[in-house]
Amino acid sequence: ELTLPANYNEENYVINKCAFYYNDKITKVTIPDNVTSIGEGAFYECSSLTSVTIPNSVTSIGSSAFFDCTSLTSVTIGSGVTSIGSSAFYNCSSLTRIRYRGTQEQWGNISKSNAKIPYSCVITYNYTGE
Repeated sequence: ELTLPANYNEENYVINKCAFYYNDKITKVTIPDNVTSIGEGAFYECSSLTSVTIPNSVTSIGSSAFFDCTSLTSVTIGSGVTSIGSSAFYNCSSLTRIRYRGTQEQWGNISKSNAKIPYSCVITYNYTGE
């Protein structure tokens, strides 16, 4: 399990491009409120990753951020997200559930730029759980 620090040098921070690229040891990621964006390919081919929680502070999920995370089954996305990059969820063949903390209308307003969310994925709106 990967729990990122609440802040970096007392400031908000971003998860950089390819930060955890090809790391097959990560099974779960909890991103703290001080993270503002997830970079391109940040979790690219983290094949053991099963769940991710993205807080309301994150505004963008980069292109290919979770590309080829074949074990990923659920993602919780905060209502602050305004863009999800191209192929962000490409080949996430096990992804069956997205829990979105905003409304259906807010979800519709997110720029998804061909994010490749599986068609069979169920999206729950106004999610308030953990």
